Formats: sequence, structure tokens, C-alpha cells
Amino acid sequence: MRWGILVNLAAIFVISGLLLLLVFCAALHRAVVDNAIEQASVLGDILQRDLRESRTSEAFWDVIKRSCLMRTGLRPLLYDAEGNVLGGCGAGANIEKPAREAVGRRVHVIGGTGPAGIFEETLIVVDMSGGFPHGVQTVRGFLKTPAIVGSSAFQFFAAYLVFTQAALFFVGYILFHGTVIGPVRNVARIAARASGMTDLQPETDPSRFKGDIQRISAGLQAMVTRIVEDRGKMEDLVNELRRTNDELRSAQESLIRSEKMASIGRLAAGLAHEIGNPLQIVMGYVEILKRRCSSDAERDVTTRMEQELKRIHEILYSMLEFARPAPGKRRLCDVNALVGGCSALLEG
Repeated sequence: MRWGILVNLAAIFVISGLLLLLVFCAALHRAVVDNAIEQASVLGDILQRDLRESRTSEAFWDVIKRSCLMRTGLRPLLYDAEGNVLGGCGAGANIEKPAREAVGRRVHVIGGTGPAGIFEETLIVVDMSGGFPHGVQTVRGFLKTPAIVGSSAFQFFAAYLVFTQAALFFVGYILFHGTVIGPVRNVARIAARASGMTDLQPETDPSRFKGDIQRISAGLQAMVTRIVEDRGKMEDLVNELRRTNDELRSAQESLIRSEKMASIGRLAAGLAHEIGNPLQIVMGYVEILKRRCSSDAERDVTTRMEQELKRIHEILYSMLEFARPAPGKRRLCDVNALVGGCSALLEG
């Protein structure tokens, strides 16, 4: 991530520096051209005055000769009314000839314009027509401005721009490293540690995650995956706990029912014991009465009483067997008698 940020910052500063350099060059070129136009206009005024004040042909051409011998300044080229070159020293043969009917002064700029103009020379052309002696119709002056690439202003601004851009680059990188890269790396380590990736893949292994942003993304993805898995496990655990609670509730209800049945059995055993003793006494008295019966009617009544008392005795004995069941063992039994005993127990 650090090298990627360095490359991006460098690209941003290089592009911004080139744009600033182009703007500066365009402004500088425009200023140079404007200054050259003003200078050409002043030199044209001087040349036009000297030529018009020349009384003789020799003086006229002496002015032209002096202008041509000057290293700097306006270099003239003379045309007649037909557009033919009469003399001079300006290198303007490949430039369009001045118009025949033109009168006055016109200024032309020939050369590069805009930022591209800094790489080539610019030619300022001043056409002065009318009012010249000795058959001269137009005096054209040429003033060259050199390319500003080699000028001291351009070199100074280029050096200043490189220095400032480099300083801003390093300062921006330091600030960006402190405010973004460091916290992002901490977040990446925390995400990796929280998702358990540190146990599966070391952070120093570049084959898996090559950037801090990728580590953060992978860590968060692993965290989400683990959260989803834990949520599924939690739901399964909750369902298991619910089933266990239902089973415990059923077991508790069964225990309560069993406790109730045990209580009923103990109560029945106590009642059977308490009722059995008086019942035996009553059955004894009924046996005595049965022996003393003198008539068939009395004997029939005592017999029925004895049968009902035996029935009560059998019911009590069945209740005691239910409350205190004997150890189970296999034996032959009469199914009819078993069913009859059950019906007798449940008849009431």
C-alpha cells in the first residue's frame, strides 16, 4: 500500500507541476510577445521618421544600411507599389507580400502560440505603408523573439517548481502516512486478529494478501463468515436447549404424576390397613350370626352379607397389591379370574 500511495502521489504532483509549468510558459510567452510588439512599434516609429526625413537617396539607403547592421532591432525590407522587393535585410521572402492598397501600420505575429510557443522563435512583422520617398510603398520591419526555454526566468521557475513539488511530495507522504497508512495497518492487524486469520495465515506472507486494504477486506469477510457460523451454532444450541427443557418439563410432570401415584398408593395402603381390621371383625360376627340363623331367610341374608364383606376384602387386598407390588415373576394364571378381579376393582 505504501508504494502504491507513493506512486499515486508522485503522479499527482508530476501532472500538477506540468500543468503549472504550461500555464507559466503560456503567460511568459504572452508577456514576451506583447513586449516585442510594443518594442517593434517604437522601433517602427523611429525607422519611419528617419526614412521620411531623408532628403536624398543616399541618406535614405544609409538609414536602411544602419538598421541592417544592428544586431538587435527592427530589420527592414522595402517593397514598391507592385509588391516587388526593393532592398533591405529582413528574411521575409516566404511571407505573404503586403497589400497594394494598404495604408498605415499593421502588426503581425508569426510563430508559435500558447504553451507550445516557448519551444520556437516568434517573429513580429510591422508593415508601414504610404508616405515614403524614392518609390517605396511599404517598409516591413522584422523583429525576432527567441524561444524562452533557455531563458533565465524559465529555468528559475522550472527549478523552483521541481523543488516545491518535491517538498510537497515528501510532506504530503509523511502526513498521509501518519493519518491514513498507520491507522489502516492497525485496522488490518485488528481485523486479522479478530477474524482468527493470524492463526491460519501469518501477516508476513505476501502470497495471500499483498496490501493493507486487502487484509482488511479479507479480515472483515472472515469475521462476517465466523459470525454467521457462530449464529448458526447458537441457533442450534438454542433449539437443543429448548428440546432439553421440553424433555425436562415432561420428566418433571412424570415425576409429579409418579409422586402423586405414590402418595395415593401410600394413602390406599393406610386406608386398607385401617379398614381391614374392622372388616375382619365384622366378618367374624357375620359368621357367628350365620351359624345361629334359624330360618332360611335369615341364612340367606347372612350369606349375602358375607359375600359383600368378602368382596370388600378382595378390593382392599387389590389396593394393597397395587401400593406394594411384588417382584415380577412368571407363573400360570387364570385370565378370566384376572379380568374378573380387574372388573371388580374398577366396578365402583
